[in-house]
Amino acid sequence: MLFAIEAAESKLDKARQRIELAKEKLDVERASLSKEEVAEREQKIEAAEQKIDELIDRIERGRELIPDVKDIEEDVEEVEVELDE
Repeated sequence: MLFAIEAAESKLDKARQRIELAKEKLDVERASLSKEEVAEREQKIEAAEQKIDELIDRIERGRELIPDVKDIEEDVEEVEVELDE
């Protein structure tokens, strides 16, 4: 579970970098774009940032579950030992 969370965090870091590049590209191209095109790109960037924030929240909730999963695994092991006795 921890491996999956770390992999997701790595992908989110790459996505953040792409968002920053998109912002920089928009700043460079802003003068040559129409207001509509600028607004459309800004909207896409904002939507991507919002999605990233939601995914970060999900990752944080997943991290909170790790101790519960470990506790469950220990409880299962205890039950197995008791059954073996």
